[in-house]
Amino acid sequence: MLSVLLFIGKALHTVWLWGLVMKIYFISIPFFVFLISSCAQEGFYHSQQTILRQECEKLNSPQYEACMSELEEQSYDDYRRERENIMEEDMLNKKLLD
Repeated sequence: MLSVLLFIGKALHTVWLWGLVMKIYFISIPFFVFLISSCAQEGFYHSQQTILRQECEKLNSPQYEACMSELEEQSYDDYRRERENIMEEDMLNKKLLD
């Protein structure tokens, strides 16, 4: 009888630990998805900046200077804020049209 109770106790403890592990796992998934997507967006921005910089290098001197100054004016944080504002405006416009 005691061995059955010990077995049940171990089984319940194992189930409790498994439940705890699963809770931690499912709580951490959104965090890592957010982290990865944020890094991916910034990486995409910087790769686009590199491509545009390479295109600027193909231009002659006056056009090159104007092109490069336009690229250097906007940091990633400025770009992100501007993008978020545009997306918010789009959402408001869609709500007004509905």
